[in-house]
Amino acid sequence: MKKYLSRPGITTYGSVLALVEHVNRQDEAHSMDLNGVEVIARPGDGVTQLHEEWRLKMNQEADNYRNSPQALAEAICLAAMQSRVDELMERLGLLDFANLDELIEFFDELTKNSNDSSVVYDQSIIIDVFTRNGFVSVADIRSMYDEHDRENSARYLIGQALGCLMIGMPVHPVFCFKAKEWYDKFGKDNSSVSV
Repeated sequence: MKKYLSRPGITTYGSVLALVEHVNRQDEAHSMDLNGVEVIARPGDGVTQLHEEWRLKMNQEADNYRNSPQALAEAICLAAMQSRVDELMERLGLLDFANLDELIEFFDELTKNSNDSSVVYDQSIIIDVFTRNGFVSVADIRSMYDEHDRENSARYLIGQALGCLMIGMPVHPVFCFKAKEWYDKFGKDNSSVSV
């Protein structure tokens, strides 16, 4: 059976319609992969019926996945991530804003545990708490950045995290890499900083 390639950027219904029109012009059956599900059209097949069959197959595959060991493992992982983010949000009001290590660790843990869209938290609360404690987004401090100064570079790193949150995005995963670089360069130090 010949394969038909759907054009990108059209709806699933539009893809099935294009397949049916092609099959009717060629007067021979073709198959098409539509989001991982094979659709087979023969001359005279109806678009609505084929699309409905495709939708039912998609739903069945989704049900099969939801009941699979992999989906169960992912659900457990996501529940653990959500739980950790909930703990971080509860701890937010207790953070010592004079302890840069604690603040970097907060964002490091938040980043590691919120990198899935199903993990939810109120970003505005984090922004509010940090700005009330003297931290600003990276856009406000870029010109003052000093990579050799422990406090300044920590504030810059925290500012990058706040900048992500301020535009409605999660903290970028590169934060974890940059946090490790910061610890490698400056080490742990629980002395006070200017807030």
